[in-house]
Amino acid sequence: MRAARVLLAFAASSGIVCCGEEPENAAELAALDESEAAWEARKASGTGDYAFGWTFSSWTGFYRGWSLTVVDDLVVMRTKTEGCQDYQYDECAEFVADNWCEEGDDVGSHADGCALALVEDLYRSCREDVLSKSPDENDIYLAFDDDGILVACTYFPKNCADDCAVGVWIGFLDWLAEKDSAAEHCAE
Repeated sequence: MRAARVLLAFAASSGIVCCGEEPENAAELAALDESEAAWEARKASGTGDYAFGWTFSSWTGFYRGWSLTVVDDLVVMRTKTEGCQDYQYDECAEFVADNWCEEGDDVGSHADGCALALVEDLYRSCREDVLSKSPDENDIYLAFDDDGILVACTYFPKNCADDCAVGVWIGFLDWLAEKDSAAEHCAE
């Protein structure tokens, strides 16, 4: 009996839903589950190898892009591209781009790189880090491509003005046809 009370206390304190209540973002969680099933089916239908990436752009003109190439569920190449487009704020006058590409044993060597993530990790982050946020305090955005695969899962605090979106994005997703053509390779 004590174990049942401890389990009930844990469930109540950890936010686990009980007794027929739905989580705040139940519709979004259901849509994400459906999307994740579409991802798994698509991945299983080919080599399972892919490249994906995204770009962040600020209203000030600064942008940074990342791409990851995944073979056999391992990140085999990671690139960072950044730049600045002068709009009206002169933010780019002293900007110095730090572009790089890693492959092989060098993957993960730059401390300022994005996480070495698989698309599955983005689904997990969407579920745990974004859809767990309160819709009363955040605008939550969830989007899928025409095949039902996740392209954006973000939250934006309602009291924030600029560049506040937090979450995951997939700006492009390319399926690799053959294992030996997995990476374009870093330019020398």
